[in-house]
Amino acid sequence: MINKKQQTHTTAIGATDNKAHAVAIQSDGKIVLAGYSYNGTDNNFAVARYNTDGSLDNTFDADGMVTTSFELNSNGRAFAVTVQADGKIVVAGYYTNVDTDRDFALVRYNTNGSLDNTFGSGGIITTVIDDGVDEAQSVVIRNDGKIVVVGYSFDFTTRVFTAERYNIDGSLDNAFDSDGIVTTSINNNDDAAYSAALQPDGKIVISGYTSGETYDFAIIRYNIDGSLDNSFDRDGIVTTDFDASSEISYAIAIQTDGKILAAGDFDNGIVYDFILVRYKTNGTLDNTFGIDGYVNTEMGASSAEDVATCIALQSDGKILVAGNTNDGSDMDFAIARYNSEITSGIHSTANNYTTFNILPNPFSTKTVLQWNYSAQSATLSIYNYFGQSVKEINNISGETISLSRDNLSSGFYFIQLMEGNKIIFIDKIIITD
Repeated sequence: MINKKQQTHTTAIGATDNKAHAVAIQSDGKIVLAGYSYNGTDNNFAVARYNTDGSLDNTFDADGMVTTSFELNSNGRAFAVTVQADGKIVVAGYYTNVDTDRDFALVRYNTNGSLDNTFGSGGIITTVIDDGVDEAQSVVIRNDGKIVVVGYSFDFTTRVFTAERYNIDGSLDNAFDSDGIVTTSINNNDDAAYSAALQPDGKIVISGYTSGETYDFAIIRYNIDGSLDNSFDRDGIVTTDFDASSEISYAIAIQTDGKILAAGDFDNGIVYDFILVRYKTNGTLDNTFGIDGYVNTEMGASSAEDVATCIALQSDGKILVAGNTNDGSDMDFAIARYNSEITSGIHSTANNYTTFNILPNPFSTKTVLQWNYSAQSATLSIYNYFGQSVKEINNISGETISLSRDNLSSGFYFIQLMEGNKIIFIDKIIITD
């Protein structure tokens, strides 16, 4: 029997409230946790480091814990942490000394927990993007040591995606959009980034949401110089509406084959479910994953609200997604593991266009599909009863296509026509002998 008390650890940093938001693993297996601690007056950045057995690492600031205050009567909250190749720890979040004004904040610690005086001003950097609310939500380190921080900026009118790149010494990297800072508005309304990942080629992929009539997934890819990558859905920006009330991405990861995974919550108008989405390298939905590119998962009871906030990839390619589930009485940890190739069934997505015909259906040799939409470069996918892809026809144009049976056996099949991220229709066909 496992003694749960031997498998869990709690740490009080000071005498009042503490909250962890991010975790990173050092190359030696030690665990770094970052968040913030309330001292009775202000919130301060808080970092704790644990040995592999879960005990606090006393080589880190003598007791395994460190808090950092930016100045008297200020507040700082950390939401992201990463470890450099040299073992130094980088923590990102926000700093404020005025309730309505927040700035990006970045702190770098030496391996012993002391502030790194070679970084910014005494190990601390704050960056004003505009006179409003600027919050860093994610931090990643490039192979050359440069630091990429992403989040959002809000001038009390419009919220936008924000990315910054810093040199090793903490100065803004002017090779990144000329001043080290990039902001991108998608709908000129309410857009926010929560997670970032680096591709092997150095391009930056960011996920979050954009708000129009509802909240939709938003993914942006930038080139190394900070410009939008036009090879990614033609303008560097992908927004995806999954026919739910709203969807927000809180986490992103990149597979070894370059495909992009994004996770978050899926609001069907009643409760929230986990949602995991996979995009191809060009930004289109990967319809080999979950049939139409996504999987939504009910984690707890049918009335529970489930929100996915992080992704991890195993060495065998399996995908771990974690977050929380709330059944109305309390909130619990929730985690799901997915195979890399998921073809478990067709999602119940209504046809976007009312006029659609299959003539004849059932058929034995050939049928004709017709729809009232002028396709430019659509893809028709055919799936068997088990959700496995059995045939795909690309680069379809116009409003009709002749579909031959070829070597398909008799039986029941699903068909889906998709152009870009837009599902034109999903329906079923029957092939007879």
